[in-house]
Formats: sequence, C-alpha cells, structure tokens
Amino acid sequence: MKTKLKIYNFGVYLISGVIEPFIAAYLYHRAFGGVQIGLMLGTLPLALMVFQPIWSYLSDILHARRILLQIACLGAGVSLVGLGLVDSFFATFLLGLVLVFFRSPIVVITNAITLDYLEKESSIEDFSLIRLWGSVSFAISSFILGSYVVENNMDIFPWLAAGLFFLQAAISFLLPKEAKAVRFSGLKDVRLAENNNPLIWFLVAIVFIGATASISINYQTIYLQSLQADAWLIGLIIGLQAILEVPFMLIAPAVLKRVSMEKLILFGALLLPIRWISYIFIDNPYWVIPTQLLHSIATVCLIVVGAAFIDTKVAKQWRATGQGLYTTAMFSVGASLGQYLAGSVYQAFHIQAVWGLSLVLGVIGIVLLVMSLRKFNKATPPEPGTASEAI
Repeated sequence: MKTKLKIYNFGVYLISGVIEPFIAAYLYHRAFGGVQIGLMLGTLPLALMVFQPIWSYLSDILHARRILLQIACLGAGVSLVGLGLVDSFFATFLLGLVLVFFRSPIVVITNAITLDYLEKESSIEDFSLIRLWGSVSFAISSFILGSYVVENNMDIFPWLAAGLFFLQAAISFLLPKEAKAVRFSGLKDVRLAENNNPLIWFLVAIVFIGATASISINYQTIYLQSLQADAWLIGLIIGLQAILEVPFMLIAPAVLKRVSMEKLILFGALLLPIRWISYIFIDNPYWVIPTQLLHSIATVCLIVVGAAFIDTKVAKQWRATGQGLYTTAMFSVGASLGQYLAGSVYQAFHIQAVWGLSLVLGVIGIVLLVMSLRKFNKATPPEPGTASEAI
C-alpha cells in the first residue's frame, strides 16, 4: 500500500507542478489585464475558505474518501476543459471558481488517507518519505512544462492539466475503498489555546508571509520571461526549488533536535526578503538559480516546521482546527492578499515592482512574527511534546 500511496502523491503534485507555476502566465497569454488576473488569482484562494468545509463535511458523513477524490478529480478535469474552450474573462473567472471547488479537497483527503494508513501501520514518521514523491513530481512537471510548453504552445495548458486530472481519477482506484472519515471540528469554541493572543498575531504574520510566497509562485514565470530566459531554463529554475526541498525535508527532524522551532521559522521568514531584493536587481536569469536554495529552505521552515509549531500551541482537541487555520492564513487569505496587490502593481509598473511589494509585505510579516514569538515566550508553556512527534 505504501507504494500505491507514493504513486498517488506523485500524481497529485505532478498536477500542482503544471497548474501553480503557470496559471498566471497562461492568463496573461490569454491577453487578460493585470487587474483582471489579480482579481482572479486573489479571489480563488479565498474561495477555499468556503469550499473546504463543504468537502470536509461530506467526507465526515459519507465515509467515502476515495469516491470523493474521484469526483474531485473528474470535476477539476471538466472545469479545465471548459477553461480551454471559453474566451471571455467572466467565463474564465467562473470556471476558475469551479476548478478551485473541485481541486480544494484533493491534497487534504490524500493526506488524510495516507496518515490513516500509516497510523494503522504504526509508522507515522514515514509520512515525509511518502510526501517526498510529491516534491519530485512537482519538479518534473514544472520543468517539462517550462521547457517545452511555455515558449512554444501555451494554449495546451488547460488540456494537459485536464488530462492529468482524468488520469488521477483513474489512479484513485489504487487507494483503500474505505477509510476513517475526516472530522470537521468547526469553530464552536474560538479559544484554541490557553492564550489565543499570540496565536492570532502569529497567524496574521503568516498571512503577510504567505502573500509573498503566493506572488512568487504565480509571477516567477513572468519574471523569468522578462529576463529573456530560455524555456528550458524556466523549467529548470521552477523545478529546482521543489527538488531542493527533498534533502531539507530529510534532515529537518535532526535539525529540530538542536534548534528551536521558533528560530527555524524566523530564519525561514528572514530568507525570503533576501530573495525579493535579489530579484529586483538580477538582470541575468542564471543568477536566479542560487536563489531557489533560499526558497527551499524557507519552505521547509515555514510549512513543515510551521505546521509542527502550531501543533504544539493549540489544545489537542483543536489540533485539526489549528492546522486548518495555519493553512488558511498562508494559502488562502495570504495568497489572496498577494494576488490582489500584485496584479495591480504589475499592471501599473513592472515586474520588479512586484518584488518590491513582496519585500514590503515580507518585512511586515517578519515584524509581526517577532512580536508573536515574543508573546508566545511570555505565555504559559503548552503541554510537553517533542518537535519530532509534532512532525
């Protein structure tokens, strides 16, 4: 079963490597304006706040995760077929919402199925080893698309993504037919921890940091095109950032035995402004390659370690809600903030101004992060638990 789970995770992130780095480039290829694209890319992550609870509730009452994954993959594929057929921005926007609706539960339910199996096998620690295949597939698909599609035939983008979703629906038959349902904890009690104040400040900081990460994902291809980078180099640079995550994911548990989670999260956040400053001044695309190392380290610090940190700061009965809030702050609210602002800035100025915006947002996030971590240190310590257990 572990092999089947690795194959499925490989497929999930193979699709992510097609959609996430290139959706903005595809929309600009369709000749939509910067404000329109900012509106679309900013609204779609916010839609996750509505759609995710719906899927969680269905998963909870139906006890049919594999079927829900198949429905989600088929629906996402159909929406992408429609995206390839329509011309107007309004229709594209609506189909984008449909795509987000069907795509929103795929990673969540995939992780739940994987963790269910590993828990039964008493091998939760193997989760990162399965997730590694996602990083590898993301690198492969983004490199291939960047090398052979962006420069020559961007019109194939929705059809390629649709085909991969249909293939993923078929691969879903490899998964267990029944699994323990996802429990949607809801928000009946907003007091997630002994002291909610530092937690709130921490999540606000992650919103600003997440905004810069979202801008990077959606505008890096456009940035590299502005530097006259060859198609193969665009694919290499985008794929490299995922491949470099692999060794850092492997060594993260060992590092956490020597360095606190707070320091690692702050370190990851501090690396991002260095990246944005570099982008402002770089005029040769080859110099972008070493900056991908900054991205990979920051990703592990903010996503892997950040998730573990949240797990230590909320009460055990609110563990799922804490993870959900962290994901929403970074990939929903933060992503929306970044895309709304970046679209307008790009249309009014140029791509370097987008990185200037990222720098400002990142600095704000770091200041708020330092404030929240200080508040955490002054607060009553949570229940004892090791970092390695949290991961």
